[in-house]
Amino acid sequence: MSKKEIFSRLALDLARFTADYPGQILCPLCLTPYAEDALDSDDPLLTEEHIIPGELGGRVVTLSCKACNNTHGSEIDRHLIERVRSRDIFDGHGTRPFRGRIEIAGLTVPTDIDWKAPVGEMTTFQLRQFDPAVHDAIRERFKDGSVASLGVTMLPNYVPLRASLGVLRIGYLAMFHAVGYGYILSPAARVVRELIADFENVPLEVDHMALEANSISPLPAQAIEFHGTSGASAVMVLIRLTADTTRYYAAFMPRPEVQPEHVVSVLCAAAEGLANRPNPQAQTQASSRNRR
Repeated sequence: MSKKEIFSRLALDLARFTADYPGQILCPLCLTPYAEDALDSDDPLLTEEHIIPGELGGRVVTLSCKACNNTHGSEIDRHLIERVRSRDIFDGHGTRPFRGRIEIAGLTVPTDIDWKAPVGEMTTFQLRQFDPAVHDAIRERFKDGSVASLGVTMLPNYVPLRASLGVLRIGYLAMFHAVGYGYILSPAARVVRELIADFENVPLEVDHMALEANSISPLPAQAIEFHGTSGASAVMVLIRLTADTTRYYAAFMPRPEVQPEHVVSVLCAAAEGLANRPNPQAQTQASSRNRR
């Protein structure tokens, strides 16, 4: 579907709920109105928005304003991308090294770490360019026998809460893509939108609303799937993210009728149900051990 076709579909959907924006759409992330000509300039104000970042296998798109798309890409999505890649690296399956540092007798050397311990292969350290004087000092420490140990620090390049907010953002845009303006114009959805907008002050609760879905079985067949929750006040959006491996996350979205003051507690409670769900793989392994 072209950007103009998406615009037409969204404009018709918006007109069902309000007559205030004839021939226009609202950016789903900031609710700024735009006419169709915002798509047409060399530097368009309305841009194609991947609901799942393209670097994580996203193919489904909608429209958002350039400001939200660019800002959220650097301030939110980047952290989610780095978290998924870091998880792959830490599990020994990544194709890129960790950034890190080696500490030798009080001296620090920047390094790239090709972490392969989880898969039983040799972990290697590629030193990055650093001060030659430090290199000479380290050599002297080895010569005089003063090096008793080495310290290695891995430095994942993301902020965990912003990575979780990236999962929540996918859930919000997925609901917009599936349900439309009738959902995001609700007071309940406004709470989620405000959390996304305030990415510099992410509350700890976001970590409970968006989490890795290790206990899901069977695994979702689609990149985005929607499931009800036991309390019936939230929707679980299952998300497939693909970097070097494939991982699954869940974002919890409020149903429109939830009162704004209850949204955070409702989503945290719904997510707790997933977190406490038994992991089928772990159960299978435990049963196998018990039979031995």
